Amino acid sequence: IFTRSRPSASSVNSTGSAGLPMELPPGPRPRLAWRSKDCLASRLTIIDICFNACKYLHVFNPDQGTIRERGMTERRDRIVDTAIDLVSQGDVSALTMRGLSSAAGVSVPTVYNLIGSREDVLIAVIERAGEAAESELAALGGDPIERCFRIADCLITRVTAPTSLIHSVYAEGLRPAISRSGLRPLRRYGLATGLAILEAAECGDLELVTTAQLFVESLMSQLAVRIAQWISADPPLDAARLHAEAEHTVALLLLAIATEQTRPDVLRHLSTARTVLTR
Repeated sequence: IFTRSRPSASSVNSTGSAGLPMELPPGPRPRLAWRSKDCLASRLTIIDICFNACKYLHVFNPDQGTIRERGMTERRDRIVDTAIDLVSQGDVSALTMRGLSSAAGVSVPTVYNLIGSREDVLIAVIERAGEAAESELAALGGDPIERCFRIADCLITRVTAPTSLIHSVYAEGLRPAISRSGLRPLRRYGLATGLAILEAAECGDLELVTTAQLFVESLMSQLAVRIAQWISADPPLDAARLHAEAEHTVALLLLAIATEQTRPDVLRHLSTARTVLTR
């Protein structure tokens, strides 16, 4: 029933085994359809429609990244927020990786992959707390020289607060980790101070003999040393003394670049700080 006739010899010479012609007929070769301009435009239109559909369905968004990247960011933020809640409820020493992962609803390896070790978690907590200080620093206005003193005062106020995270991290012996990270908790205060220094120099209130960056680095390093000494002191020192030491440090550095018009104001701050320190 299922029979197939064998092709003749003449048919095999002119056609292939499947009965297809071995050579194209004479004349211009036909242009393939997928290379035509009309088909190419149709393919680009289809790609554009699919891309817009993916953006609408939030499958891919160039501004927000892929779903996986957004998920990692959301989990990291949730871990840091949970760590802040745990630290604010009790001592920093009570923060453990297992307790943090359980409270955040993730596994312990996820915490290590997204943030790092326990030290990295605490530094991320301090960074998040530092973000809240940006609005406070942005609200500081007025004379740029006076702003330098107020920025240092804001920093010391945050450090000496009863629930200060920086205080707890330093007290737990994690200061080397913060130093390796480039003193990130102090970076925002240093940036605000550098902007105030540049503004004062443009107004003619200060005569910069070096770059503002070197000035700020020297100031932040000295303040970091003062903060570490204050925290490690036994018995604990008065917070007013740390405020005075910060004011004294800022006044000494500004005195070297102050003009004749601004020198009296800087000397006034220096005298006030020395009065507190000599009590």
